[in-house]
Amino acid sequence: MFVKTLLSLLFLSTLLSAQNININNEVKEANAEGKQLFVLLHKTDCGYCESFIQFTLDDRSVKTKLSNEFIEVHLNVHHKGTIIWNNFKGTLKEFAIHINRNFYPTSVFFDDHANIILTRSGYIEEKPFFKLLTKAQTKLYCDTEELK
Repeated sequence: MFVKTLLSLLFLSTLLSAQNININNEVKEANAEGKQLFVLLHKTDCGYCESFIQFTLDDRSVKTKLSNEFIEVHLNVHHKGTIIWNNFKGTLKEFAIHINRNFYPTSVFFDDHANIILTRSGYIEEKPFFKLLTKAQTKLYCDTEELK
């Protein structure tokens, strides 16, 4: 299990440095591992983004839940790269605009068919984010307010 996790992290670090990603393939990989896909859209020199990564995502309970139940991909919209998702192909920033999320950080959750099921923009503290993870995982995301 440790080796598989290590290889997954190496694979993700390669993807992140290139900033080229195919969401559909990531969802397939997540499905194969019995997980869901979580994508964090952030940007350089964003204090809220840095705080979210440093405090919320590094929280022990959040980190454990993410590593056990999600494939986690961080995308810096200021980096060059291409994202492919269903019929969309464009830059990382164009993707954020395409899904009406041009505010950072933005958490994006996908179902097992590569549909966006839940998004949330802005800094989220540890406990509310843990609840958001649970909401996405337990398919309690049919709240239209969450999809705006």
